Amino acid sequence: MTMRPCAFGVSLMDEAANPDAGWKFIQWMTEPETQIEWYKTATVLPSSQSAWEDEVLAGDEKLAAYGEQLKSTQAPPAVPTWAQVSAAGDRIMEQIYKGQLTVDEGLKNLQAEAESIGTGE
Repeated sequence: MTMRPCAFGVSLMDEAANPDAGWKFIQWMTEPETQIEWYKTATVLPSSQSAWEDEVLAGDEKLAAYGEQLKSTQAPPAVPTWAQVSAAGDRIMEQIYKGQLTVDEGLKNLQAEAESIGTGE
């Protein structure tokens, strides 16, 4: 079974019953206009940078942080153990938030846990 990569990390199996329709759907869903309408309908935040220029999103101060963060986002590392490292990060962030660890302690702990988990390669 082979996968073809496409926009926003979505893949489509070559063996899909109707890969052309799948590609059309993915292309449609990643269009800024579609994402804006989807936000209006279901409050799903767009992943398209240009969708954030629309007044519906750009004019909402509560969403500004997410729109700004989107400018520097990256896909997670493609390593088998990333889910474990991410879970450790979530747990340690919670400990920092609750005052159980300082930021420096949390970062040191996360680094040590990530190194012990490894990349799985």
